[in-house]
Amino acid sequence: MAKIINLEHLMLVTVFLTVLSIVSSQSTYASQSIENSNSTDLDMTNSTTASLIQSEPGNMSVSNATLPMATMAPSEMGSPIPDGERLFTEDKSNIMRDTNGSLAVEMVQTPKTIVAGQPATFIMNLFAANGTWLWHSDFDVSVVNNNTGEKVLVMPNIHGHGSMAQFSYAFPSEGTYKIVITFGQQVNSPNYIKPHDVRTAEFIINVGEGQTNATTVTKEINSNTQPTIKEIPVNVFSWGFEPNKIEVNKGDLVKLDFKTNNDEVSLYNGHGFGIEGYSINVFLVKGTNQTVEFEADKPGTFTFRCTSFCALPDAPESAHFNMTGTLVVHE
Repeated sequence: MAKIINLEHLMLVTVFLTVLSIVSSQSTYASQSIENSNSTDLDMTNSTTASLIQSEPGNMSVSNATLPMATMAPSEMGSPIPDGERLFTEDKSNIMRDTNGSLAVEMVQTPKTIVAGQPATFIMNLFAANGTWLWHSDFDVSVVNNNTGEKVLVMPNIHGHGSMAQFSYAFPSEGTYKIVITFGQQVNSPNYIKPHDVRTAEFIINVGEGQTNATTVTKEINSNTQPTIKEIPVNVFSWGFEPNKIEVNKGDLVKLDFKTNNDEVSLYNGHGFGIEGYSINVFLVKGTNQTVEFEADKPGTFTFRCTSFCALPDAPESAHFNMTGTLVVHE
């Protein structure tokens, strides 16, 4: 699991969204930070409840069918989209989807196994039922204790500009929880599909018992080797990463120190950063410094790319889709 190190404590909820609005019931774990602007409230009157992605409570389904490529202008047909199957692996994450009517919502959970008191990250993305990657998505998210029915966290008006949005949460206790997502697309999106549709999906999350401090200390004492730390500064701008080739060795602890330029591109508030096949996908806010930390546990050559659409109207779509680089992990 990649670690995102900011000024906020890891036990806080971090959400990149348009309007900072949190209603938390008996929970001290939640906080949010702004991602994007110009959110549209979801019309709850047209929503319908989707069936659970799990076949049975507690058994999350991981799809093996990759969503189609983005449907766009003819010149951009076939441009890769940052869906869960492209970026995440089944050993480190759970990839959940729900197709309901004209829309499909995807939610990726990492790490794959969640324990109480430890932060877990959830990455949401919006697609049309035919696989089109939809920009300007709106999400209302609730986390419900499935045993008591108590809403432990409510996050309305999360706007995924490009269209990824994410939040992290440390579940207070073990048990079964339900994440309820009401989702739709902002009507003025460049690839808006008609008619306007709002749907609801529910995903079951199992949370295990938290580890004691003694267990953690014993694990650290029994560790015989310390990884080599590779700390690499990365400049993020419209539209590229510098350097755009990163080389490390297998087993290295990689720390990417991102400095995201506060440029004048008008339509978005940052970029995404995802490494294909490495279970990493984060949002980088313009004008900030953020560190992404992960273990280079798999050798090979991997593509990293911007995962939050960041071109129109300031540049052609190709500017976003060409914002890529290469991670080389030597054996």
